[in-house]
Amino acid sequence: SPWLRRALTRGVALVPAVGTIWLYGEKEVYNLIILSQVVLSLQLPFAVIPLIRFTSDKSRMGAFANRPWVIALATVSAVIILFLNGWLVKKTLGGGLEILSNVYMWAPFALLLGYLIVEPWLPKRQTARAADIVPEALPALAEEAATYQTILVPLDHSRSDTLAIRHACALARQSGARLLLLHVEEGATSQVYGEESSTAEVTAGFRYLDGIRQSVFNHKIEADIFVHHANSPSAEIIRFAKERRPDLIVMAAHGHGALGDLVYGQTIERVRHGLRIPIFVVQ
Repeated sequence: SPWLRRALTRGVALVPAVGTIWLYGEKEVYNLIILSQVVLSLQLPFAVIPLIRFTSDKSRMGAFANRPWVIALATVSAVIILFLNGWLVKKTLGGGLEILSNVYMWAPFALLLGYLIVEPWLPKRQTARAADIVPEALPALAEEAATYQTILVPLDHSRSDTLAIRHACALARQSGARLLLLHVEEGATSQVYGEESSTAEVTAGFRYLDGIRQSVFNHKIEADIFVHHANSPSAEIIRFAKERRPDLIVMAAHGHGALGDLVYGQTIERVRHGLRIPIFVVQ
């Protein structure tokens, strides 16, 4: 019945409290209650200060941003809260709660609170927003469209290569760019002997890339092929890109999903973070 369920729920809720009192006694439970109230009180500045900043930001709130007198009252309230919290900590530390007297426990909270207070005055990186681009500037932006001389296309002998090549050829045809077709061998033989390795897989890889080069050449697109040997494909792609300095990289995503990326690695993410070159990811 509903009455029985409510009674059982309340009874179960009392079990931790009764068990704590029975195990540690009334004094320790009292100290635990004081500690919980101190923690609840100390979290107030971490909510109040960002709230004042957020609601006072005209770029976010527009016409609903806080008026100067509201900001002044809110700031005074935040200062009072900080003062009372400091007084509470001092009083509590003097009350014999050993857990609260650990300086290392308070240091991270103090640093975070200090950052929240001074963050508005720290230098920030300027980022363009949609509201900053006026319609009159759009023709000028179109005139500055990027042009590509060389496009790097890492290939791994998978079905995704077709997608990467298709889009890379479309871009190369528009701008007259040259394709750099790169494959990184990471087999055991390649890792041990490097460029001196000669296996059936490596030979087939050369034939595979040469076939792609001939195919794109038939569409009047120039291409060069490169087969490198390395333990890490992403590291070798980054090294090759820094050496050749292509204008664009076209890579195909494999669609492993989150779990697959953990198992097979995230080559695109590593390349993206390792280079300052535009990357076109084909899904």
